[in-house]
Amino acid sequence: MEAKIERIKYSARLMMGLSGLMAVLMLIGCFACIAEAVINREFAVQAAKSAGNAADCAFYAATAFTALRLLGNIVSMGTPFGEKNDKLIKAIGIITLIQGFASPAVRASLLGILHADVTYTSNSALLFTGMIILFIAKIFSYGQILQQESDETL
Repeated sequence: MEAKIERIKYSARLMMGLSGLMAVLMLIGCFACIAEAVINREFAVQAAKSAGNAADCAFYAATAFTALRLLGNIVSMGTPFGEKNDKLIKAIGIITLIQGFASPAVRASLLGILHADVTYTSNSALLFTGMIILFIAKIFSYGQILQQESDETL
């Protein structure tokens, strides 16, 4: 049992490092998109698209930081069915759902202000992914209840 817990902790530490790296890279990407929008002021349509990319990067960074917190909980507790893990997974799902609506809305509204030819369409892949993540959060919530019952039995 101890070996299994150590493998979980090792895997979670590895994923924490990767999530942290991804979050930093996403923030750098966010700033790069903002810088591109500032530099390309004369190219207003390109600047509006860059602002939309910056919004995407901000959502990805928020997801990565939430995943980092989730993995930190797994490492500290030694189990994926910890006390707050289902709420963190739910937060990732909600962030993904919001991104599915908000990022295209940012792009469409900025391009609409510029009177560019634009139509708003939500990102259906992100919406579907967000719903699946919320479903997984429910599974983890039930897993937490089972883990608690198992711990009380022993």
